[in-house]
Amino acid sequence: MSGGHFEYNEEHLRTLSKQISGHGSYRGVDPEKVNWDIETISEFLYDLFELFHAYDYWVSGDTREEKYRKAEQEFISKWDMPLIPQN
Repeated sequence: MSGGHFEYNEEHLRTLSKQISGHGSYRGVDPEKVNWDIETISEFLYDLFELFHAYDYWVSGDTREEKYRKAEQEFISKWDMPLIPQN
């Protein structure tokens, strides 16, 4: 297993995304009052896990920066997030 910069704690995002996947409501939350349904939240968490995982592999020396930057761009594009300027 490679990576480990975060002591594999990013795995909790993947686990959480799978645990809530398939649930139409979560602990009494009214889905009509939430902008994202639970499936979207699950997908977002999983994609966030993938981004952290790519970063972990990069900073641990297992992959090149370009691979992380590609994952970062895919995440930003998919979730319509602004790019944070780099120093």
